[in-house]
Amino acid sequence: MARRGKTSIRLQDLSEPVQEALLQDLRKMDKFNDIDLNSVVVTGTQKLIEVSTAIPEAADNLRMYLEATPPDDAYVYGKRALCDVLKISRPTLDKWIKEGVITSSGWVYNSGFSNRFIDLSAILEQLRHVISDKTKKNN
Repeated sequence: MARRGKTSIRLQDLSEPVQEALLQDLRKMDKFNDIDLNSVVVTGTQKLIEVSTAIPEAADNLRMYLEATPPDDAYVYGKRALCDVLKISRPTLDKWIKEGVITSSGWVYNSGFSNRFIDLSAILEQLRHVISDKTKKNN
């Protein structure tokens, strides 16, 4: 997967109140005793959903599964079954959920039970949306 972009700003380029607040906190930390605080740079990384080859492959796997499955059976029970259909690992699914690639809007809770059924067609639409958004941004 590609590295996320970084953005940096020098301490001197921040507003005076922000500079003072940061310097105050840094002076309290022992590990900054021997550091020139005028050289401090604040760095942040992009919050980015990277469309790796895994997302289009998972969308294709799901599309083929749905084509071979009767519409009434277009649900699976739980994350493990969803991983099996997408042909991805559970940590990958959890990462995609955390990053917003897949949201719980495709999950249906069975009334009276805590069973979580996942609507596969909703998941496919979410994957396609992520792929098309990334394609638009790259063009």
